[in-house]
Amino acid sequence: MSLEWTESLSVGVVIIDEQHKELFRRFGDLIDACHEGHGMEKIAKLLEFLDGYVVFHFSEEEKLMQDYGYPGIASHRHEHASFVNRLQHLKQGLDAQGPTQALVTQTVRILLNWIVKHIKSVDIELGAFLKPRIATP
Repeated sequence: MSLEWTESLSVGVVIIDEQHKELFRRFGDLIDACHEGHGMEKIAKLLEFLDGYVVFHFSEEEKLMQDYGYPGIASHRHEHASFVNRLQHLKQGLDAQGPTQALVTQTVRILLNWIVKHIKSVDIELGAFLKPRIATP
């Protein structure tokens, strides 16, 4: 796979890291498909997956923030809403124009860059807050 989750992206909270790994696996599948000339065939599946999965993932993160009294919850929620808005914009492009190469490129560039940046800054900060508060198995 050309894209892989690495330990440098770990927030130190198992449930969050596992969900992030799934996001990376799906984006990796899209990038691999692009290298094989099948990106346009995979884009609709990725956007459909993200539409449901990010709601689930963001809800999980926000529940942890709420349960443990995370002081940065409002700004973190705002970040999540920003991603959802970007995703909706890309889905509208898919509905209007179909699975174009431009849409594939935009999806990888916009969403993947956002996810990496978000994990490396906002989620790492959340993980540092949660780690001492969450009992590990």
